[in-house]
Amino acid sequence: MIEEEEEEEDQGQTENQAQGEASTQVQHFLPSRSLTQEHHQAYSQYQSRESTSDRHQPYQHEFTAPASRQSPSDAPNTFEISSQEDIWSCWERHLADDTLHQYSLERLGIIQCGSNVECNPKYPQELYDLLVFDNTHFTNPVANHHIIFDKIFDSSNNQKEMLESLRAITYDQLQNKEINFVHSIMLTLLSSTLSTIDITFNETCFSYYVVWPLIHAVTKAIDGATFNPGEYYLRAISCEFARRKISNNQHYKADGCISVKVKDIKHELVLLEVSGPFKLENEGRFTKDHVKAGYGLVAMLNQIAYQYEYASFDVLTGVRIYFVHAKSNKLRLWSFEMASPGIYVLNLLDSQTLPDDFASSELAVESLCIELWHLKELLDYTAHQIQLLANSDAQNKREFSRARRTMPDIKPTLLRDSLKIDAEVKLNVDYLKDHQELDICSSLG
Repeated sequence: MIEEEEEEEDQGQTENQAQGEASTQVQHFLPSRSLTQEHHQAYSQYQSRESTSDRHQPYQHEFTAPASRQSPSDAPNTFEISSQEDIWSCWERHLADDTLHQYSLERLGIIQCGSNVECNPKYPQELYDLLVFDNTHFTNPVANHHIIFDKIFDSSNNQKEMLESLRAITYDQLQNKEINFVHSIMLTLLSSTLSTIDITFNETCFSYYVVWPLIHAVTKAIDGATFNPGEYYLRAISCEFARRKISNNQHYKADGCISVKVKDIKHELVLLEVSGPFKLENEGRFTKDHVKAGYGLVAMLNQIAYQYEYASFDVLTGVRIYFVHAKSNKLRLWSFEMASPGIYVLNLLDSQTLPDDFASSELAVESLCIELWHLKELLDYTAHQIQLLANSDAQNKREFSRARRTMPDIKPTLLRDSLKIDAEVKLNVDYLKDHQELDICSSLG
C-alpha cells in the first residue's frame, strides 16, 4: 500500500531538524494451451508485430552494455554481461537486499543515478558505469534570440532599466514561444529572487513568488498542458487505492503537478516538491521529500501503464515522467522511467541555482532558462511517446480479439504484469531515522 501523510504548511524559515528525517521485453499475448501447426503460424505472425518506440528520440537515456563485460567480482554468482538483459538481471539481484533502509527507494526497484550523483556504496561502481546517459543536446532559448536578450542583460546593473527593456519586447515578438518563455522567466526572477521580496520567510512565499511562476512558464509553452499548484492530490495514488479497493482518507499531497492531455486523456507527468523556504538548509527534509516523490513517481508511471495495459512493453520504456525538486536555492530536474520489468531509473538531469545576485545574474538566468526549456522539450517528447503507447494498445487489442477467434483460451500479457504494485510504505512520520543513508549527494547541489 502506498500512503502519504497530510503535511502541514511551513510557518517560518527555521524549523525543527526533526522534520527532515523521511530486458527491454516486448509483451505478447501468450497461449494457455498447446497450439496446432496452423495456430502456431497465425500466432507467430501476430507476435512479430512489435510496436517499437520512435527511433528518432531526442535527449534519450541510452543504456548500453559493452560486449562480454564481467560483472563485479564481489557480487555473488559473477557472470558475463553481454546484453541489456544481463545488466538489469544483475541490478535486480543487487536491489533485492533486505538490509536496505526501510524507506530506501531501491526497495521499490529504483536505481538512482545521474549528473554528478554519488553512487550508493552498497552497489558496485561497475554497475553504475554500465548506465550510459546521453544528455548532450540542449536548446538555448536565450542564445537563439540573443539580439533581444543581450541588450537587456547589458543593463543588468540597473533593475529598473532591465524591467523597462523586458516590457519593451513587442507583442509580435512574444508570439514566439522561446521569446515568451524567456520573457516570463526573467520577469519572475526580477520580481522575486532578484528583488527585495523576502522569500526566505516560509515555503508558501517561495512557492508563490518563484517556483510556481517558473513551472507555469514551462506549462504555457506546451500544448495541452495544465499546472496545478499547491497541495495537489496526486490522482495516480487515488487510482492505486481504488484498484486495490482501499478506502481511507490518506492522500499524496504534492506541491504541484503538470498534466498533459493526450488523446483527450490527462496524464500526470511532472511532480513538484518544494522543500521549505528559499535557502533553507535541511538535508533531512530534502531527503524526506525526495523519498516521498519516489513513491509518487512509481504510481504516476503505473497509472499510464494501466491506461494502456495492452501496449507493448518496449514502447512503455520510452515514456519518461519528471520530478522537479526545489530545495534551498536549487531547482533539481529528475527523469523517471521503467527500464526493465520491475526496475525503474531515477536520473538527475540537471540542477541549477536560482540567481539572487543582480549584478552577476546573466549566466545563472540563462542556465535556468536552458534547464526549464529542456523540461518543456522532454514533455513534448513524452506526450509523443504516450501517443505511440495508445496506438500500440489499440493495435494489440485488435490483434488479441482476432487471435481469440481461433484460440479462445489465449491469455494476454498485460503491462500491469511488469509493474511494481506490491510496494508498501507509510510516510506518516515527521522524522526519518538515519536519513543520512538516503541522502542524495551531487556536486551539482
